[in-house]
Amino acid sequence: MNATSCHANYEWSLDVQYVPPGDSTIEHYNVGPFQSYGVANNTTVYTGNQGPTGNVHVDQETTLTGSDPTLSKTDPADPFFQC
Repeated sequence: MNATSCHANYEWSLDVQYVPPGDSTIEHYNVGPFQSYGVANNTTVYTGNQGPTGNVHVDQETTLTGSDPTLSKTDPADPFFQC
């Protein structure tokens, strides 16, 4: 299995369905949850602290940019990898 997150963050689980030998009942085996994180392109990150009154003070604001380095190892013509 291969899961790719292009532009967002996800939490997901895999539901494996199977029928044990000699049985006709479908069983489920749930695996997860897993978390997938997309490319942080043009995402604003705030760094700060909470003051004594409970207000949040923003000390720094940064914009993340970038690309997924693993995509260079794949076939760019494959639509699966075109995020």
